[in-house]
Amino acid sequence: MKQYMNVLKKYLAENRPNYGDGDVRSLLEFLYGHYSATNPIDNEAIRTQFGKLRAHFSFLKEECFDTVFDVVCDLCLEHERLVFLEGTRVGARLALELQGE
Repeated sequence: MKQYMNVLKKYLAENRPNYGDGDVRSLLEFLYGHYSATNPIDNEAIRTQFGKLRAHFSFLKEECFDTVFDVVCDLCLEHERLVFLEGTRVGARLALELQGE
């Protein structure tokens, strides 16, 4: 069995997939990208918090607030991405443990 796994690993290393996006480095990241595009995360609590953020930075000109807003959104999206990736890894580990491997 090990010999077959080595052949498969060699084949996969020599035939890297094209995920279509330069930032995607793995199938798991590809899945996250598709999941987040088709299941946008937004609810009343998030909208309320963004409203509070806008109120706290009301003294800023619109362009400056947009910059702050973009940074906050980028931080949130990166957090969401990392949680998705690690949650999937944890789920896969759990499945293996439950199977006794």
